[in-house]
Amino acid sequence: MAEFKEVKDSGKRQEFKTGSVRDTDDGKGQPHLIAGEAYAEVLDKANIKSNPLLLEILKRMFRYSTVVKDREANVNLIYESINLIKLYISETEDKTYSSSLRRLAIHYSNGAKKYSKNNWRKGQPISRYYDSAMRHLWACIDNKIDEDHPAALFWNLIAIIQTKIDVKKGYLSEELNDYPFTIEEVFNLNKGN
Repeated sequence: MAEFKEVKDSGKRQEFKTGSVRDTDDGKGQPHLIAGEAYAEVLDKANIKSNPLLLEILKRMFRYSTVVKDREANVNLIYESINLIKLYISETEDKTYSSSLRRLAIHYSNGAKKYSKNNWRKGQPISRYYDSAMRHLWACIDNKIDEDHPAALFWNLIAIIQTKIDVKKGYLSEELNDYPFTIEEVFNLNKGN
């Protein structure tokens, strides 16, 4: 795998209320809107010829998108996906587990060059991290090598978990924890009625 020296750039930026800046998602799609529970079931029954680790990550990511009340349980699907990504990277590079952490560190360094150190820690909606993670996962499945897609996928999943931690500790606003949705949020139901 070639070592990437920068994060791919569309040239357009989105700034969040928190002051964090990110490449725009214009025209890239919003995977968090896909009916994840149903699609995960389709994947279970589909005969897709691809890397089994990547397909398992895809199923877990779509299950994460399932509309449920228990947000904590879904974080476990992210943890499990991260472990599979580390395995995938070690299988595809130098057969060492530490290669995934080295590539992750390089991705952080490239992001710091593009946006500034810890820009993302100012806060971005979790749905944006999820959407980006899914796009990088699809790129892995399609064997695209225009950037380090596995490392970028890994980075986005870590960002989801850190954002949830920072929201829970009160460092970031609860409004950033916008995903997964609850049944009440989707159907605009009031719990008291």
